[in-house]
Amino acid sequence: KDIYVIGHENYNSNSDAAVVWKNDVEVFKLPLGGLVSNVVGSMSGKDYYFVANFYKNNKGTTVVYKNKTKLYQLSPDKSIAANAIQVVSGKVYIVGNYLNGTKSTPVLWTDGKAQVLFAEGRKIYLNDFVVK
Repeated sequence: KDIYVIGHENYNSNSDAAVVWKNDVEVFKLPLGGLVSNVVGSMSGKDYYFVANFYKNNKGTTVVYKNKTKLYQLSPDKSIAANAIQVVSGKVYIVGNYLNGTKSTPVLWTDGKAQVLFAEGRKIYLNDFVVK
């Protein structure tokens, strides 16, 4: 009967913060050290997993967090955007895209390891997924 939501809000002039609410009560706030384009999240048990997408100097970067702890950055040598995250049996799955100008390569990351799902020429953009 409880609703948990995650998003971001402006923390100061140089940083946004990821925020989790249970119903309408703030559970926690984590300053992210930069301005984000979005935050997407999931829960596993009582743990919050989320990715923060940053876009600066024409490059997208994505950082993965568990609660208030940074786990890792996805594909740091690429420009990327992550669109969805799920945690199943202790594994963290994320879908998103490598960005190359107006082109995109769909990617699945499992515990930070990237797997290209479709060729860039197919013009596919991943938005969400389910692990069964």
